[in-house]
Amino acid sequence: MKRILTIGLSVVLLCSSLVYAADSSTLPGGNTGDLTLENGAVLWPEVSEAERKEMEEKEYELMQQVRKGNTGDLTLEDGAVLWPKMHEGERLEKERREKEIADQVKDPRYQAALKASEKAEEEYNKTDKALSTDEKTSTPFSEERGRFEAGKIYQNVRNVPVRKQETTYYGGVATVKQLDDYFNGERYTQKQIAGFLGTTFQGTDFSRVKQFLRDYVKSGYVLSSIGSFDNWHRIVVNSIDNNRPAVLDISTDGIDSFEYHTTGHILNVSGYRFGSVPNEVQVTDPHYKFSGTKVYPAHDLYRANQKHFRQQIIH
Repeated sequence: MKRILTIGLSVVLLCSSLVYAADSSTLPGGNTGDLTLENGAVLWPEVSEAERKEMEEKEYELMQQVRKGNTGDLTLEDGAVLWPKMHEGERLEKERREKEIADQVKDPRYQAALKASEKAEEEYNKTDKALSTDEKTSTPFSEERGRFEAGKIYQNVRNVPVRKQETTYYGGVATVKQLDDYFNGERYTQKQIAGFLGTTFQGTDFSRVKQFLRDYVKSGYVLSSIGSFDNWHRIVVNSIDNNRPAVLDISTDGIDSFEYHTTGHILNVSGYRFGSVPNEVQVTDPHYKFSGTKVYPAHDLYRANQKHFRQQIIH
């Protein structure tokens, strides 16, 4: 069943109708996901009875696991699940990592490699031909020292498996499963992870994704603001070289390199390539329609992360 948003006669509802009228103009192009039109009115999808029942089962299952002590630091208060606040050790680790990144961004070799990538991108945009390079010489950025040399390529990838999200709102859940399967083999179903994360049809709290990764998947994950492109890119490079693939919350509206348009989706990074070639980042995307291992221009992926209201990265 769907309910129709009707236009009231009051001033408040009249103002609201103007907003919806403006939004509905994008519907024929398919830019608003599951929204549809009926007689000029916007139809919003309701949660089905099956989805509601599934969410209730997940919430009940999580509370039972908490009571049994199977969920680490999670506790119950008045029947609600409480996630732990950041402890002092994590806070200090987060500050140390962020300072380290800020210092590393200034590295002359790193800056020279970024400039070489910009030159390669300009050349490609002009001629449709990449600069001549020997890809056999590509190495992870962290494995080299000294100065950047023309023709050098820095590249590294992690074989994070693709786990297509089982519902339209399981982006965070499926991303966690991808990383957990990568590090630990298949242990949890998406439904179980959704229960741990407290996921609803509205999605998953990004901070809970960090907490679950840190507590149950691989130690050391922290949540940071993305900052400038150079800062963000260095986080991505370090996350791959340190074998702790970063997680992004993205908004792709207005970015043509993406196959889909959304104001909120979670995925993980799984590789990078820059230097004497256009700057690119590989992701493992669990999207319910367009899942797969994809490669995007680094600046486009940064824009997608920056356009999301959180502007954060887990690394």
